[in-house]
Amino acid sequence: MPLKKGKERKSRKYPAPQKPNKKGRLSTPELLEIFDFILDKLYRLAYYTGAQIVRYERRFNRRMEIWLYRFSDKVTIKRKKHFSAVSRHLKEILRDVVMPIITTRSKFVQYGERIQKAKTFGKSKAAAEVLRIVWEVICLNLHVIGSILNYVAPVAAIMVLIVTIQHFSSLTFALSVNYSGENIGYISNESVFENAEKEVRKRIVYEETVPPSTLFKSNKKVLANYVNADAQQAESKNEYSPIVAMPQYTLAVVTEDQLTKEDDLTDRIIKASGSEITQASGLYVEGDFKGASTNPELVLDSLNEMLDHYKTESENEKIQFVNKVELKDGLYPAKSLKDIQTIESMLKGNVSGESYYTVVVGDSPSLIADKTGVPLKELTAMNPNLSDNFLPGKQLLVSRSVPMMKIKATRRETYQEDIPYKTERVDNVKILKGVEQVTTNGKNGVMEIVADITYIDGVAVEKNIVKETKIAEPRTEVISVGTYVPKASGNGKSTGGFIWPVYSSGKNYISCPIWGYYNHTGTDIAANSGAPVVASMGGRVVTVKSNRYGYGKHIIIDHGNGVTTLYAHNSALYVSVGQNVQQGQTIAAVGRTGNASGNHLHFEIRQNGKYQDARKYIGYRSPY
Repeated sequence: MPLKKGKERKSRKYPAPQKPNKKGRLSTPELLEIFDFILDKLYRLAYYTGAQIVRYERRFNRRMEIWLYRFSDKVTIKRKKHFSAVSRHLKEILRDVVMPIITTRSKFVQYGERIQKAKTFGKSKAAAEVLRIVWEVICLNLHVIGSILNYVAPVAAIMVLIVTIQHFSSLTFALSVNYSGENIGYISNESVFENAEKEVRKRIVYEETVPPSTLFKSNKKVLANYVNADAQQAESKNEYSPIVAMPQYTLAVVTEDQLTKEDDLTDRIIKASGSEITQASGLYVEGDFKGASTNPELVLDSLNEMLDHYKTESENEKIQFVNKVELKDGLYPAKSLKDIQTIESMLKGNVSGESYYTVVVGDSPSLIADKTGVPLKELTAMNPNLSDNFLPGKQLLVSRSVPMMKIKATRRETYQEDIPYKTERVDNVKILKGVEQVTTNGKNGVMEIVADITYIDGVAVEKNIVKETKIAEPRTEVISVGTYVPKASGNGKSTGGFIWPVYSSGKNYISCPIWGYYNHTGTDIAANSGAPVVASMGGRVVTVKSNRYGYGKHIIIDHGNGVTTLYAHNSALYVSVGQNVQQGQTIAAVGRTGNASGNHLHFEIRQNGKYQDARKYIGYRSPY
């Protein structure tokens, strides 16, 4: 379909272009005409692009319709073909089954006449005629029977296979164990006997005549005789019956309940060995046999008593042994029996083994010694480099023997911990540079913690926090950091926190500044003997001394935050240690004690132990 032409955009008409002005620029009408030309071209380009898009879209839609139509036709044709084939096949099967029946039914009258006619010749003839008719019916429907068998036979075979598999899968094949001439049970595999063999080794560990290490030859699965000198002597006296065993295996089909468990097989092996045995309960710790007792209740009471020792009234408390402890009923050699006192002593005793403690945050050698109950001297001896790299996570040896029965206790505990406060440093132009003052004291917050803490033999080894509740918020410590650098005015007066330390209208000037000569750490102020020496800033007197050399009679005042002042070579001292003095208070008199050649005050300002130039704080001239 031809596209209709759009309406052309009418161009504006402008007066004929004028000549360029003297400066060579286009006039306004000329610029408008150029702009109109550009807009017209853009309009045509947009129109053409849109028309092409519409054309391609229609073409694509037409082709998609044709393709979908053809595809649906092909699918419909294939579906019809398959449906026709299936329908035709079903009709053939139905015809094969029904037609012989219809044919046979149509001959029923004829068959009846034949039978009636045969009866006239006797019953034997009638019976023979009936058999002949049956054979004819079978021959007539033989191909129908074959068709039915083609479908029924595979289904029947599958059913027979399923039944067969179910039958044989329900059977249990086992090994019948013949031991010392008698059948001692059925096992699923040889590993059951091997495990029972190991258990027998453990139980006879107390037998004196049969060393356990040579009782079995595991590579041949044979119980062998071991006869040493003592055993030969015992045998001659009939003190024991040697253990001889050569297990023989035969395959057998049994039920599940006929299989013998390892413990029962162990009892039967021991019983068949001919040794002196008794019915008892064996104590096992981590799978190792420790002895047997005929009073298992007493053993249980002893174990429970050990657990009760660690019990408290804590919420959700769990007390248990770290070791796996078992009591197994069975047959045990008489030599393995132990009285309850021996068992208790063994359970509460120690065994060789190293025990370690893991360092946590906040630990110290003395604190670890308190936690573990190990004297600090022994702890240091077991850990020679105790102080080196004392970091969280480091393991320290705390014992070379450990309890046989370690006890683990888990308790829910509530305790409080400090929340460290933060420190904020704020610049303060009103405080002397280098001086820091705490304007707001910091205070730790308080956190209440509910945690499940796990102890092993009284030492905490694990902590799982259940709940945290903040009781008190921490208060931030605010430190004002001085940034003010005082400067002396023209008349020598200080504008800072310090004042001139000599109060005298007479001779009063700086005779030697700091570092005026080697190792001169202060500012010398020349003054008349006995002139008052005043505190340059208020503070606390920390030193009052009279030396023959050096500073002579001198005073040190602490102004806080690492700032101190020193007044030396005085002739007299008027304050004492610990006294608080005010700024301008007379504390001494000018003199020449110590290492001094004339009457003067040796004045120092120290900031955190570093010597400062006092002139920056008190000025360069006396204000008096």
